[in-house]
Amino acid sequence: MAAGNRDPERFPEPDRIDIDRRDNRHLAFGWAAHFCFGAPLARIEGQVAFEALLRRLAGLALEPGPLVWRHNLGLRGLEALPVTFKNGTC
Repeated sequence: MAAGNRDPERFPEPDRIDIDRRDNRHLAFGWAAHFCFGAPLARIEGQVAFEALLRRLAGLALEPGPLVWRHNLGLRGLEALPVTFKNGTC
């Protein structure tokens, strides 16, 4: 599972976080009979959350430096995602 959505034969730069990736046929919500019923809701929630975040935190940017991934074979994720922002209105 940890290699899901990171196949170098399917995705260019598979380890790069690319929220604008066009070839979006990935494994995040399962497949066929095992497809997640909550997938449409999760996508809408993500869109609303990221739009609000970007609207409220002007100048949001990743801090320079390498990303550190958790060591977990079941679920891949970052240990932290350091960001900076300027003139936020939160």
